[in-house]
Amino acid sequence: MDLRQLRYFVASAEEGNMGRAARRSFVVQSALSRQVQALEREVGAPLFHRGPRGVRLTEAGEAFLPHARRTLDAAATALEAARAVARGERGLLRVAPPDVGPWTRRVAEALDRLRSTRAGMEVELVALPWTEHVQAVLEGRIDVGFAIAADPGDHPAGISARVLDRTRLRTALLPAGHPLGRRRSLALPELAEVPMVLSAREAMPSLHDAILRAVTSAGIQPVLVAAPRTFAAVAQLVAGGAGWAAVLDDVRSAPPPGTVARRVRGLEADLELHVLVRAGEPDRLASAFLEALGPVPEGRPGVPR
Repeated sequence: MDLRQLRYFVASAEEGNMGRAARRSFVVQSALSRQVQALEREVGAPLFHRGPRGVRLTEAGEAFLPHARRTLDAAATALEAARAVARGERGLLRVAPPDVGPWTRRVAEALDRLRSTRAGMEVELVALPWTEHVQAVLEGRIDVGFAIAADPGDHPAGISARVLDRTRLRTALLPAGHPLGRRRSLALPELAEVPMVLSAREAMPSLHDAILRAVTSAGIQPVLVAAPRTFAAVAQLVAGGAGWAAVLDDVRSAPPPGTVARRVRGLEADLELHVLVRAGEPDRLASAFLEALGPVPEGRPGVPR
């Protein structure tokens, strides 16, 4: 049996006349009758008493009718659910927010705007270090992620990146008790003898390279302290006295516990925050989320001095 046969059966039962049922279903009566007869053969019993003035349900037909209606209702519900997802009106959007406060707020505001227009949408916030966002997007574990890089083209094949904001790397994160931390600003050569905490390149290659370029361009060959893949781990090593770390200027407004953040003269790298989705045609919810994030701020990034 198929849905067409069920629709023709229900129409005939409700109209009490196969001619009217055919007109209601926009088919010729002979086609409707053939489909109802095919359904009766599959059921193994007549569903209608047929007479010159119309049709009426048999006992088998009476038993069959409510189930046929529920099946048609379920099919219509399933169809509408799929179409709503395709239109981006409902479905699950998995987002791994960025690690830095101001951008996290912007993401939260975009999600609020999206929820207000898509009542059927579900959002799952996935807690991932943003050094893992690229791989998570590629593997389909999240729909939207974020990364710091110098250019949208720095990401691997399979990733589509859009600039969400611009930032700078001109700041040193130091242990709270470090003598250099008592100064309001530093010159880069003053950090030459202090070990430098830096995550491995595979964590975020573009950021890693930008940091090294910014330091070595001043003629400094840092003594590197290898750090795990997360900013939190870098901050913990710095707080524990392992060395200093070059960080985004945004960190200066709220450095991690046990650290201080100071402007460094001679340390300069322009970077971007990218929002990441899978390459190709992103799903409707991911596309709507990108729109809700709004345009890229114009000009240079606003950073503390």
